[in-house]
Amino acid sequence: MPVIAGRTREQLRQAIGYNCMGADFFVGSTTSSSSDATSIFDTKLRGGNDSKNGRFIRLTSGSLDGEESRVSDYAQSTGDMTVAPAFTGNPASGVSYELWPSEFPPTNVDQFINQAIMDTYGRAYDPVEDVSLHTGADRARFDVPSGISAISRIEARSRISGDDIHACESAFDESVDAQLTATTDTEIKWRGNSSMKITVDSSAGGSDLITDNITSLDISGNTHVEFWCRSTVATAAADIHLLLDNTASCASAVETLALPALTADKDTFVRIALANPRSDTAIISVGVRFTVDKGASVFWIDDIRAVDENTALWETVSRRGWKIEKGTSDLLLTQEARSDLGYVLLKLVGGDAPALLTTDAATNEIDDSYVIARATELTLLSAVSYKPEYGQMARLWREQTENARKGLHRLRGARKVQ
Repeated sequence: MPVIAGRTREQLRQAIGYNCMGADFFVGSTTSSSSDATSIFDTKLRGGNDSKNGRFIRLTSGSLDGEESRVSDYAQSTGDMTVAPAFTGNPASGVSYELWPSEFPPTNVDQFINQAIMDTYGRAYDPVEDVSLHTGADRARFDVPSGISAISRIEARSRISGDDIHACESAFDESVDAQLTATTDTEIKWRGNSSMKITVDSSAGGSDLITDNITSLDISGNTHVEFWCRSTVATAAADIHLLLDNTASCASAVETLALPALTADKDTFVRIALANPRSDTAIISVGVRFTVDKGASVFWIDDIRAVDENTALWETVSRRGWKIEKGTSDLLLTQEARSDLGYVLLKLVGGDAPALLTTDAATNEIDDSYVIARATELTLLSAVSYKPEYGQMARLWREQTENARKGLHRLRGARKVQ
């Protein structure tokens, strides 16, 4: 049976409500607006006057989404529920809400959902694949990307089809804005004999561009552009762009590719999906644009290639060739592995600890059936003092919890990062 995940906290909580209370749990919406912050109207409710007294009410839409109160008085003839404490505003018509018996505060149910998720830490993971690391310059140590708590295997890209756009063995010189200076650098490089070094003057004011002409190149069959880069200053996503054009000097770029955020003085291998590959049939100019003024800085770029992700072939790296260093949580490659791998893209296959749900819109990252079963069990156990029969119901849900636990995504033989 496939594992299904992705319900929101609101959906999980409502499933738990029906499990615990059946028809006694109610999800509805207001039928008219309130003139004050202590009333909410729903003429669809039944049960008689005062039948809702003491119940918790959680608003789940509108400007008051997430607010919670308790019903102090209910008049069935008007559908008026008086609440205390008051909401921070007047509930509007059409606002959805949940109505919970007094023994089941919805805030507690939210906590039980997170407790169910925390119970899986170290045993269940949100599956993750990452392709942001690349070997080169005989690097042995890598920072494991954020969002990975354990690695089960590492794969190396052994083959991919593509086209070389610019090797950066020569400096761009088609058009160079006055605030930029381009040279080659044989010290900081990733492939070949050099990289291109671009010095940005302090007088640069943003959107400064440097381009180079290339022999007409059809990259329309590719999916991504890849390259190495480095900056002496930290940048945010889209502060720098790589431009590709079928006209000289990138005068009307057919591809304007935003670089991700860069950490100062850190080598970064970048992969960016082509936005308009069908238009990329005759690329004759490539450029780097410093879109946002970051002050005086130096930027390096090397080995600009277009590749077709669909043609990639991957081979598993021997577990003897890598380890996670204790203390630093860095990924280390052995000398033998580096020699065998050469210059390749790496794929980390593993998982991340599932995130706790802090808003109703947040989505669950592990098996929904497990979280619902475990949180239902915890919710029922919390209310045994109200009704002893909740204990028997909790034991039944404990069986459901154990069955669902077997379907959690486990990483066999994984090496923990943190």
